[in-house]
Amino acid sequence: MYSAFGYSGFAVTDAMYVLDPVVGSWTELTHAADRREAPSAQFIDGKFYAVGGWRPDNSTDPKLEIYDPGTDIWSTGAPAPAAYAGQGNAALDGKLYTVGGCDVRCGTTEAYVYDPDADAWSRIADYPERVSWEACGGVNGKLYCAGGDADSKGESKHAYVYDPVVNTWTSLPDLPIPLWSSSYTAANDQLLISSGITNDTITNQGFAYDPEAGAWSALPNANVATYRGGAGLGLYKVGGGSEPYTPSSTVELLPGYDQGGSTDVTWLSTSIRQFTLQPGASTTVTVTLDASVPRIAQPGDFTATLALDNDTPYGMRKVPVSLHVDPPKTWGKITGTIRGVQSDGTTKPLAGATVEIDSWAASYSLRTAADGTFALWLDARNNPLDVIVAKDGYRPVATTLKIKKGTTLISDFTLKKQ
Repeated sequence: MYSAFGYSGFAVTDAMYVLDPVVGSWTELTHAADRREAPSAQFIDGKFYAVGGWRPDNSTDPKLEIYDPGTDIWSTGAPAPAAYAGQGNAALDGKLYTVGGCDVRCGTTEAYVYDPDADAWSRIADYPERVSWEACGGVNGKLYCAGGDADSKGESKHAYVYDPVVNTWTSLPDLPIPLWSSSYTAANDQLLISSGITNDTITNQGFAYDPEAGAWSALPNANVATYRGGAGLGLYKVGGGSEPYTPSSTVELLPGYDQGGSTDVTWLSTSIRQFTLQPGASTTVTVTLDASVPRIAQPGDFTATLALDNDTPYGMRKVPVSLHVDPPKTWGKITGTIRGVQSDGTTKPLAGATVEIDSWAASYSLRTAADGTFALWLDARNNPLDVIVAKDGYRPVATTLKIKKGTTLISDFTLKKQ
C-alpha cells in the first residue's frame, strides 16, 4: 500500500511511503520532485502516476510524475492539458482518467485520459455536471463516478458511468446521501466509497455500487470519520482530515475488498480478445493455461476470472478459471515457522522475517507470513542449501540443509533477542 503527497498539517509534502501489511510498518521512499496537495494518482502496470494538485503557493500543477517501485526512482511524462486539484480519478484498462476538479474555483465538466504507452493526453466527453472531489473507479471496462461538490451548486449525490467505446456518460441511481471528498477505490467489481462530507458534516458512512445489480448498498462504517483521505484495494483507508484542517494519521482496513479489475493473469490467455457476433451466430474462444516458468514459479492452486463484456444493455457472466500445478518429480519442499523469544521468555511467530536460501544453482529470498510461516519448492538437485534466517532486533541463525525429491522438509527456527 503506497501513500504519497498531501498536507501534513504544517506544509504540502512530496513524501512517498509504502506499507508492509504483514509487518505492519511504513517505509519512507524517494521523494517526488514537486510538492502537491490533492493530486490525481493511480498505479498502472506496476508504476505510480501522479498529476495535478495544489502546489504550496496554491497554484495547480500540470506536471506528471511517475514512480517506479522497482528502482525507487521518479521520472516525468507528458504534462496534463489543464491543471486541476481535487479531481475524481481512476485507472481503467491501462490508462489514467481524471474528471472534474478545482483551479481558482471548484467544479468543472472537463475530463481527460492519459495513455502511458503513447505518453499522451486526450480530452474525453465532458462530465454531465460541474464537479470536483467526486469518487471514481474503473470496473469492467467502464468508468464510474459518484458524488462530488462544486462551489456554486453544492454537494451532489448524482452518479454516472462513462463508456470509452462510445465516449458517452450515462446517469446511474443516485448515492443514498450527498457525499464528497471521500476515500474511494474500485475493487471486487464495485465502486467503493468511504467517509467524506455530507450536508457540511464529516461522516464515516460508506457505500458500494454494484454495476451488475445496478444498485448501491451500505458498507460498514469506518472507525474514524475523515475527508480527503486516500484509499486502495483492501479496502484500505489512509489519512485524511478528522476535522477541518486537522490531518489524521489513522490507517484502517475493511477486509475482503482486495480483488482488482481487468488485471491480466500471466498463466491464462485467450485465442481472441474481441469479436463481433451476428444474430444467431456463435464463435469459439480457446482458453490456454500455461504453468511454465516464469508464468508460474511455484506449484499450487491458482484461481482467476475470465471477464466477458459487450456493448449491449445485457450483462454477461464471469467465468471462473482454476489451475492446479503439481511440482516436478525432482522437486522437494522446505517449510517451517520462524518464532522469536520475547522478554518474558515466551515465543511468538515473527511476521516479516527474512529467510535466505542459497544453493549452487540459485538464491531465494522469502518473507514470513503473519503467522511466521514460510515455504518453498525447489529442485532437490540444488542441494546443499545454505539457510539464513534474520529479523531486526534478533540474532540471525544460519544452517545447511538438504531436501529430498517428493518430500517436505519441516525446518522451524527460534530467534533470540540481540
